[in-house]
Amino acid sequence: MNITFHQLEIFEAVVISGSLTKASRALQLSQPSISQQLYKLEENLGVQLIIRNREGSSKLTPAGEYWHKVSAEILEHMDTVTKVHEETYLTSNVKISLGVTPNLRGNFISSAARIAQEQEHYLKFELVTAESSARLVEKLRLHKINCAVVSDTDLIEDAASYKITKLFEDQIAWVVPSAVSNQDIRDAIQLVKVPKDKNPVLRRYVDVAQQMFTKHGARDWFSINLPESVASFSTPSFVAAVDLVAAGLATSTVALSLVPNLSSSVLRKVKFFEIEGTRINAVLAVRKHLMSHSSYAHFHNQLVEYCRDEYWPAMKSLKMEKFSLFRN
Repeated sequence: MNITFHQLEIFEAVVISGSLTKASRALQLSQPSISQQLYKLEENLGVQLIIRNREGSSKLTPAGEYWHKVSAEILEHMDTVTKVHEETYLTSNVKISLGVTPNLRGNFISSAARIAQEQEHYLKFELVTAESSARLVEKLRLHKINCAVVSDTDLIEDAASYKITKLFEDQIAWVVPSAVSNQDIRDAIQLVKVPKDKNPVLRRYVDVAQQMFTKHGARDWFSINLPESVASFSTPSFVAAVDLVAAGLATSTVALSLVPNLSSSVLRKVKFFEIEGTRINAVLAVRKHLMSHSSYAHFHNQLVEYCRDEYWPAMKSLKMEKFSLFRN
């Protein structure tokens, strides 16, 4: 079976344009040439793909429907890998497309951008966000980004394709307005039902749409630990949730990786409680073939160094009490 990309391109052009005449104009090829390539494709496959009528329009056969889908996927994939090849091996310009979840903002993003800008042949730093680690891995697979900060567990199936390096350990914490006393917190947890004379903030929580690196959900945690608390607010990210907690409106669960990016004024208004058993490894994933390019390799190494020397220590410096101690 001798099928060529040229034949698939012509077939797709005919399908998309709706006729040989329109395809001829789009491809700037003669109609006899297009007809000949379509005939060769059908001959190679042993089936008819297109039914032509007298008006010049065309209709796909069942086999044509199948090969239309297959051709589109093949041509799109070839276009993607060709672009990757050109960017990696045929140009000295470096474009870093970094994928992160919204909690990695502020200090992390500015540091990553600065590191990228310092690389030789730097062209552009592009930041791409997604609400979860799994979504970022999807973008990596589709070549929409060339590196990302994700959970190591989301890369198990793709480990052979990436340079994977641990950046820090992340986990979920319960964040409460500083004005709420620890005694009120202990009473609410131990009594299960929040007494009416206790701080009403403990009866409200923020339902966060963003997932961390786990399948953690705020509703599940609150239904178990503070079943009397209701989702009075909903936000798309941990960042917005912390703002509501700092305003004294509710409590929330958040990712600790957000902490180094919070202002001192916000940190003074909230306190954190460690939720044990939610710890995961956050890693930097870079496509392996890019590591042969010195600028991408230096970006990888310097971002790893920044996280280990500055970002992770800033996370660990946060003073937290263990939530489990308040259950006893």
